[in-house]
Amino acid sequence: MGILLKDLLKSLLAIREKLKEHGSWFEHTFSKCCNEGANAFNMIFNGVTLTFELLNYYFDIWSKPYPLLAEEEKEKIKRENAERVLEITKWAFIDALSVIEYCAKVILKTVDTQRIKQLNANLQIKMEKGKKRVYLSSIMELSWNAEFIDDEQYQAWKGLWEIRNTVVHNNAIADKDVKYKIGDIEIVFIKGKKLKGRLDTYIKLLDTTVDLYLKWLETLLSNK
Repeated sequence: MGILLKDLLKSLLAIREKLKEHGSWFEHTFSKCCNEGANAFNMIFNGVTLTFELLNYYFDIWSKPYPLLAEEEKEKIKRENAERVLEITKWAFIDALSVIEYCAKVILKTVDTQRIKQLNANLQIKMEKGKKRVYLSSIMELSWNAEFIDDEQYQAWKGLWEIRNTVVHNNAIADKDVKYKIGDIEIVFIKGKKLKGRLDTYIKLLDTTVDLYLKWLETLLSNK
């Protein structure tokens, strides 16, 4: 647990640095059309910082020895600690997707490029057909249809929001059999089974989410 948790903390620090860099890029690139409230990178940075502080706190506690406990009790504590790590990092991932969903909608309303005009027109058609709200899934589906993102990116986005929705709305229990490839992670849904993963699963998913969102923004800025 100690070595793994150290690795998680290092990964979070690396993501924070990435978010800081991307946040500065966003401020420079979108300063004329978007206010700070549309900067998803800065918002996610705050969430990742909180996650780091919580895990660092637990690391200090868990690194202390338990000399008087039986081996069975130590193993139980390790399992419980692992569950807490997954819970903390899971909500960091969910929060990041929620932030991106909000900020993507703000950007589509305020940034004026040819690609965004096209995407907004398609979203309007979708809304007129009965959808009352614009979700990240709709934005990325239409981005894929317009070839703003490729097949691999779209499949990754599908996997990300399926995980988010399954965790939030179905207690992490899959309601269908399906497999998703997200970065170097393969997520397998088995109907009726709870999603499981390594300690670093949600941190890797968070990192991939940030990368995909940056690529999406860069594509939308292009008028090609």
